[in-house]
Amino acid sequence: MEGLTMAALAIDLSGLTGDIPKGAWVAVAHDWSRVLSYGSEMNKVFEKAHNGGEPDPIIIKIPETNTAVML
Repeated sequence: MEGLTMAALAIDLSGLTGDIPKGAWVAVAHDWSRVLSYGSEMNKVFEKAHNGGEPDPIIIKIPETNTAVML
């Protein structure tokens, strides 16, 4: 893919997610300002955030170890 570049994105969410259990799915507001919901099932976390008025929540999973996974 000539001419295609990707920018790295690093956002420290420790202030938002510090009290959320490891392994939990988390819905974050589209502007990264607040946690909307969290739980063990991704689809329920998404539904709660979406039904709460967030049209495009960001879904992340709190890792079991000190790594990050973003979907």
